[in-house]
Amino acid sequence: MNLFQSLKSLKYKKKSGSVSGSISKLIALTVSAAVLIQSGYVYAAVGNEPTVNSYSATQNGQAVINNLKYTDMSKAAYDLKDAVYQNGALDLLKGFGNTQFNPNGTVSKEMALYLAYMAANRVQDITALGQALNAVRPAGQKKTNLQAVLYDGSLQLAANEGLITPQDLANALNADQSTLAAGDFRRGSAAQRQEFATWLAKALMLPPAYEEQELFNNFTDWNSTVAENVPYIEAILQNNIMSGDGNGKFNPTRAVTREEAARVLKNAEDIILPLKSMEKRTATIEDIQKTNDTSKGYRIDYTSFIVRNSDGLLDELITETRYQSPTTTSNEQTGKVQASLKTEIPVFKDGTITNSLSLKKGDRLEYIVGSEDKIIRYARVLSNSGEMSYVAAIVNSVGTAGRTINYTPLTQTIKYPDQAISNPVKKTANGNIVYENHSYSNNILNAITKAPVDMTSIKPEMVVVVGIQQNVVKEIAPVTVKKAREAGLTSGIVEENNPQLGYLSMYKADGSGPLELSALRIFNYDDPNNVEVYKNHQPADLEDIEPGDTVFVRIDDTGAVSSISSVDNYSVRYGKVISRKINSITVETDKGVLQYNTDGVNVIKSGKLSKLTQLKDGDRVKLLVNEAPNLTRLKEIIIESGDKLVANIYKGNFKSYNNLSNQIVLSDPWVFRRGTWVKDEAEPMKTLKLDEDFTAYFGGNAQPVKNLNKYLNGSVVYLVSQSDYGNNENVVMANFTNDLEVPYNDRVYTAGANKFTLQQAQTSISYDNGTIVVKDGRLVQGSSVTADDYTYVVANRDADSGTLVAGVVAIEKRAGTDTLQLFRGRISGIDEYKSVTLQSYSKLNGVNWDFANTPVTFTLNSNTRITDTDGIVGQGDFNSYNGATTFKNRTVYVLSDGTNAVEISTAPYGNVNITGTVITASGATYDDEGKLLTQPTALELRNVKYYNTSTKLYVNMADSKFNLLANSFIIKNNVRIQSSELKKGDKVRVLKKDTAVTGDAYIVIVEE
Repeated sequence: MNLFQSLKSLKYKKKSGSVSGSISKLIALTVSAAVLIQSGYVYAAVGNEPTVNSYSATQNGQAVINNLKYTDMSKAAYDLKDAVYQNGALDLLKGFGNTQFNPNGTVSKEMALYLAYMAANRVQDITALGQALNAVRPAGQKKTNLQAVLYDGSLQLAANEGLITPQDLANALNADQSTLAAGDFRRGSAAQRQEFATWLAKALMLPPAYEEQELFNNFTDWNSTVAENVPYIEAILQNNIMSGDGNGKFNPTRAVTREEAARVLKNAEDIILPLKSMEKRTATIEDIQKTNDTSKGYRIDYTSFIVRNSDGLLDELITETRYQSPTTTSNEQTGKVQASLKTEIPVFKDGTITNSLSLKKGDRLEYIVGSEDKIIRYARVLSNSGEMSYVAAIVNSVGTAGRTINYTPLTQTIKYPDQAISNPVKKTANGNIVYENHSYSNNILNAITKAPVDMTSIKPEMVVVVGIQQNVVKEIAPVTVKKAREAGLTSGIVEENNPQLGYLSMYKADGSGPLELSALRIFNYDDPNNVEVYKNHQPADLEDIEPGDTVFVRIDDTGAVSSISSVDNYSVRYGKVISRKINSITVETDKGVLQYNTDGVNVIKSGKLSKLTQLKDGDRVKLLVNEAPNLTRLKEIIIESGDKLVANIYKGNFKSYNNLSNQIVLSDPWVFRRGTWVKDEAEPMKTLKLDEDFTAYFGGNAQPVKNLNKYLNGSVVYLVSQSDYGNNENVVMANFTNDLEVPYNDRVYTAGANKFTLQQAQTSISYDNGTIVVKDGRLVQGSSVTADDYTYVVANRDADSGTLVAGVVAIEKRAGTDTLQLFRGRISGIDEYKSVTLQSYSKLNGVNWDFANTPVTFTLNSNTRITDTDGIVGQGDFNSYNGATTFKNRTVYVLSDGTNAVEISTAPYGNVNITGTVITASGATYDDEGKLLTQPTALELRNVKYYNTSTKLYVNMADSKFNLLANSFIIKNNVRIQSSELKKGDKVRVLKKDTAVTGDAYIVIVEE
């Protein structure tokens, strides 16, 4: 408040006093005002209370208002209007000068960079750089549009600070943009959401979030993002500046619209305002004062809005209209005096952009001011306590046909619509509950957001804030009640429930810790059998109440629990097992890498209860987790069926990546088979499709796909592929290297952090994020390598340090390392569905059959597979009855796990051992789409040898081709496999009846 306002205040007061008294008061006031001004305080007329801050309206305020009156924003949402008007008033994001904002239009790359630097208050920098670029242009090519110059400056500053590359800048400054190639940087093309997020984060100097990517990993399309953008997008997300689309997607490659840009800049106001030396304040107008001053030879009219700020102190907001003499500032047509200077405040009120004339006493404001220049740039009217009264109430009924609402007011009085409701107690009169009935407006608004309200969404028993004007409900808003503990009723989160010992302990409902009063922390059951219990709105037993449940508990007059209602807080998490220990698992989920205790956890596999030992590293799992404040408890692990097992590991020279087909091309391709690279002779140029989760690494660092063609062409690359549910092969990971390759076939002696030691070689090998690790047929992390693992390692020796870094680690079971055994004998009896007994048996031991003249019995179960000459036999047909189909006295092979029969086959006896390397498994049939219809029927081998039992030596023989029968055994890693699973390069041992290069293979054992 200024001296002239004080004089005007005095003028109002002198009506009740004498003139001489008033003059004395005037002199005293003048002196005291001078002293006060020097001391930094100015007094308002509101009870002689001093105003702490004085803010002036901006000189171009009315011009700003006029420019913000967009004709295409009339039907926009309230919050969008607020964002658009605020950004325009702060000179961040404006329209096109034609009363159009065009909210659905896209933001170009040059505009996105300009907005980022304007938000960071770098306008002087981009202006200077833009003018410097323009200064060196020939006279005929100089730009005359200021905005174009600022765009140039933004591009130059972005190149200087690494937001774009020098080549991007060269493309942007190319005068003929039509000559640019498809992948070049085009300044006028639409900016992607990931680009805007990254540029804004860098311009605002937000620290990149390299470690914590919890928020960003909530989105299923994260892999569509350029890798180097991820830390900056994460920073934007963590600061709630941008978010997803509500359907689990961030849409990183989608174009940014002007509406989105407005909302983003509004969301970033807490960061932007301090950079622009501005702050946001809230206050309520308590008085409006008008004064004028003519002491300078011309008239100045002042309007002062005396406001009570959120600190309880007074501020003043001042607008000024200055008139000079009519000879210099008059209308040439009318001769009337016109203002030579007028300051104004852009005001957003009732969904419309207007000026300070719309402000009234009682208006509650949110306004943005300069913290140094003390200029007010923008104000938004939140509510008006003078015109509209607010009531907290509980809804009884809503009559939409007659537009009426019946409610009961609460005892709590409120002044503003966003005031917290802490104790919803119904108002009574003479012991009776009060009921009020009002009509509501046809265009009733939300009391907080000012958006239209659908009254069908207002339900009985809702706690609401009602805005009443002229006895009509004009505004309404449901509110969340913040209450601690009511008499006889409390709520919280279960810490422990023990019906046997008769107590329940709880955390507070907000999870901030145990209930503060120790007397309320534990609640007792007088008689657990008499407690009324509900779980998820259904009758339940007291034992169903679990730790982590949200509960409402009713206490009787004795202090005991009389009824309890709970809902579980279970969340579903999907992930991939990184490691399993005795009582814990580590899982990579959409929330990052999480560890859970597995004590008492149910494990479900193929719809049946299973054991934790069935869980393997690399398994994809669904987790049921009880998540509540102060508590995380794993309830159930579901091992998902249809595991994506590793199909192949390839090596080759990287030729190219096609982003349209999403395929990678290798020259000189090789396939990894049992520690050996096998040449792919069928395809000298291998083309493979990339999985949606594909990642590429070089030197342990992730590489964006766009860099592959640019920087890694010709490099040696290891690829690992998986088969999807349609049996299609997709590459999920690539590891590029230029270092010398060193192979190992060994056993892990010790395993530690990021390294392991081999037993025979006594060599320490490290691994990094790019190491391809396969265990139990699944792609896993390096931490899954453990002591005693049998492994094939392809290491790369660093040319500089000599360090060995694993490029590929394949952990596979070896023949003879497990408990499965192969028996042969004659069946003496069958107890259907239960067991089969051999009257004597031979057990395969290396290349020999060890005979034992004693019976042996094997247990049958539902998983025991039985094959005869025509294929699979049902267990109901596997019997020892007398008859043509009996199995009694037939000689069979039994593959057993201990005494459990895994598989039984009637294949003929083979006592000749032949070894060789698989060339191919032939004879399979396929449909038009290349999908397997029937299994291969023959096996072709090279490097073939047979075992001479007399000399105890292997003897060379010619390449061979053996028939595979319907009941032939094919065993790999002690498990029977299909013939289609035999791979080129597999080293096998075949049992047949003779040493001929043709004939039938009865048993095939994959040894390496």
